[in-house]
Amino acid sequence: MDIDKLFEFEECEKGYTLKNYLLEDDTSVTEVEIPSKYKGKPVIGIGFDAFLLSRHLRSVKIGEGVEEIGFNAFMSCTELRSVILPSSLKKIYLSAFNNCRKLKDIAFPEGLEFIDNHVFMGCKGLRSVELPQSLTELGKSAFSDCEGLRSIVIPPKIKFVRYNAFGNCKNLENIEFPKGIEEIERYAFYGCGLRQLRFPSGLKKIGSGAFHHCPRLERIDFGKGSPWFAESAFEHCPKLSAENVIQGLARSVDITKPFPKGTRFEWDLVLREDVFALALKCNSFALYDKGDVLQEIVKRNLIQFLSMAENAGWDITNECMEELLDISVNNGFTETIAWLLDYKNRKIGFGKA
Repeated sequence: MDIDKLFEFEECEKGYTLKNYLLEDDTSVTEVEIPSKYKGKPVIGIGFDAFLLSRHLRSVKIGEGVEEIGFNAFMSCTELRSVILPSSLKKIYLSAFNNCRKLKDIAFPEGLEFIDNHVFMGCKGLRSVELPQSLTELGKSAFSDCEGLRSIVIPPKIKFVRYNAFGNCKNLENIEFPKGIEEIERYAFYGCGLRQLRFPSGLKKIGSGAFHHCPRLERIDFGKGSPWFAESAFEHCPKLSAENVIQGLARSVDITKPFPKGTRFEWDLVLREDVFALALKCNSFALYDKGDVLQEIVKRNLIQFLSMAENAGWDITNECMEELLDISVNNGFTETIAWLLDYKNRKIGFGKA
């Protein structure tokens, strides 16, 4: 087919940019090859929106010499299954392949340096991605909602895993972080299928919700480092070991360090029985108002936790006792009321008021 019936090109300083695909509504054309040259000059880029909403395309081969793919270039090409990228490619811009739901096969060339925000967001068919060693920037939500993705190796030049980069990749089980990684930003791996994590010693910060709602996560190896954790970094990870939960809450690799003063807890996590037992053993609440902890226990009608606290040497003051009884009476917690009154009878004076 005549190339001028397929594509519209725009001349630029170094050659041509493919500006527009002309047969986006033609059901008979499902495969296209973008040429390396046009009118004797190199094709160096694919412009913004060039193939946007071309819903009949199934495969695309991009010719050698193309260095950049513009923003929204292939966005919502919902039948696109295969893309062959050239070795000359350096940058892929914002949302270039966003919502290409059936995209399965894409191999990144060595030399690719930049993947922008939202580039492969919603590419649910992607199962395996091998990022090139040359990559220096991976944008926000770059692979979010790629439900088929199972493993990823973060390249060595990446210093930051950006916001929501792999969020809601429900089947993502394995991640390898490079030694040079410095920060995992907010919600980077929200809702993933991870089972275990191993962080390199150079990691400095893990942002809020970074591994929020990873229901299969059981174990974290923090290595020899001591990264700063946001309080909610590992919220709603019910299988995570008590030791790892304490590490996250204390924002320290050393679990013997108490929770920072003024910490705002996800109480359902703290009041998991194995976590609470380890926190008592490590004196994790040394800087925290124990009356606040007891109130949260009583609000949940957790009598066994009251006994655990008493066995750890916690005293209930007169003032605190009245507050706890009020909570129990208002909620009709008869067994908790009975425990508190029994404690009151056994501990005349109740400790320091």
